[in-house]
Amino acid sequence: MSVSRLSTKLRHFMVPLIMSLAVLGAAGMAICLWLSQEIATSKAGIKTTEMINTNTLKLLPLIPLTESNSRKLTEIQSTLFSSGLNAVAHHDNQKQQLEALQESWRTSLLPALLSAASPHAIAPQLEAFIEQVTALNRVFDIHAAKHIKQAIIIQKCLAVMLALLVVLIIMQWRISRRANIKRQQKRSVTKKHTSIIKNAALLQRINEVLYGEGPVCQRIPYVLSELQSFTPLQNLQLRVYEHDENQHYCEVSYTAQQETDCFNCPREINPEPVTGTPLCWRLHNRQHFYGVLLGELPSEIELTNEHVQLIESCAASITAALAVEQQQAQQQQFLLMQEQSDLAKNLHDSLAQSLSSMKMQVGVLQMQGNTLDNDAQTLVGQLRHELNSSWVQMRQLLSTFRLNLNEPGLKTALEDCCEDFSQRLGFTVALNWRGVSGHISEHQILHLVHIVREGLSNVVRHANATAASITVEENNGWVQLTLFDNGSGIPESMSDNSHYGILIMRDRAQSLNATFSLQSPSSGGTEITIHFRANNRHSPDSSE
Repeated sequence: MSVSRLSTKLRHFMVPLIMSLAVLGAAGMAICLWLSQEIATSKAGIKTTEMINTNTLKLLPLIPLTESNSRKLTEIQSTLFSSGLNAVAHHDNQKQQLEALQESWRTSLLPALLSAASPHAIAPQLEAFIEQVTALNRVFDIHAAKHIKQAIIIQKCLAVMLALLVVLIIMQWRISRRANIKRQQKRSVTKKHTSIIKNAALLQRINEVLYGEGPVCQRIPYVLSELQSFTPLQNLQLRVYEHDENQHYCEVSYTAQQETDCFNCPREINPEPVTGTPLCWRLHNRQHFYGVLLGELPSEIELTNEHVQLIESCAASITAALAVEQQQAQQQQFLLMQEQSDLAKNLHDSLAQSLSSMKMQVGVLQMQGNTLDNDAQTLVGQLRHELNSSWVQMRQLLSTFRLNLNEPGLKTALEDCCEDFSQRLGFTVALNWRGVSGHISEHQILHLVHIVREGLSNVVRHANATAASITVEENNGWVQLTLFDNGSGIPESMSDNSHYGILIMRDRAQSLNATFSLQSPSSGGTEITIHFRANNRHSPDSSE
């Protein structure tokens, strides 16, 4: 038999038993009340008869009685013939004995008291009267003792019933409490099971969104909104750090889910003021630290274990999605590097070999200068100069194609460029990174690095500079990269189309839909500025 069924049967048995004991207790209390009234009546009779005895004995020293003492007789007679004593005698079935006592007073003692000259003369009548009064008093006392004994027995029974009632009530309370605990546990298990199902469904939806397509601003805000609807957290925000650096991050807020511009949403939304306790969950694995999940917990509200587990599971899902995104970025970067390496290899094996062969043939022609006229020698010289220029440009192009980016991200690539050219220039190339979030695609990073390396190569060959810097700034999704050196500046005779490197940089800027500017500031030197719109890794432009 199960515990629940046993408790139900015991509860059904105890309830009538408790009710019966309660009824018996009430009846016992009523009986005790009646017995107390009986005892009080007998006590009244005892007190009255004792008073008659006392007053009668007080008359003995007063014999012979005078008119002033006749009042004592009146008091005894009024007490003896009082309605109260008659009621007590009638109640205790002593009416006949009381009447005999009253008759003895009228016919014997009262005349003797009135005619007696000395106390000895009424001694026989007085003793007989007192014996009758004492006998009546004894009867009243016996009745009172009997009722007291009955009351004591009933009170003991009531005490036993009360103890049994208390025990039964405690047992009933414990059985009810256990049954309530069982019901609460069952409801708790059911509620927890339902909550687990809801949380599992939520995590499934979150994973589907996280591993879906589209920019991050269209995926993460939905995740934050869903998480906020299931928890008491407010003002949820996700900060994705660029390559383990918390100084530069991309911030996404759940309030930006209706925005279509990926980079404006965290800046055009003014979050609600902080009204609770700020909380933070780190997004990291064994390899990288990706960012933090921020939220605010309203005052006087605590997170339950269920909420904490849900938030931690969601943070783990976001971490996994960011890890997959970074792996995809690294894979895409590797494919780009591999493609360029293959192209460089093909150029080296074909066009570079052809240029080398043509240089050798032109050299042979120049060695036969005596057999050529002046115009032919001039033409051969020009041809050799163009071949040398083409060979240098081919070497530069091959060097550019063999570029390797060890880590994803524009900042890391630019740091490598600064370190490389600082050794070649003999002074430190400064990198000024100002508030740029990590949402520049690998396609853009590759072209920007090529432009910067081409510009720094020109500084090495032509500028005679003593300082150079790279500055990267962002404003509402627009990024501006500025390369500056304090060298000799741009020659007045040189045009944009007269230098192959400038043409390459301009062409790469156009592939980014960027504006390209090459100028000499009034303070001197050369300044290259590229202004473009940053693309997210999963935006359509990033797949070029």
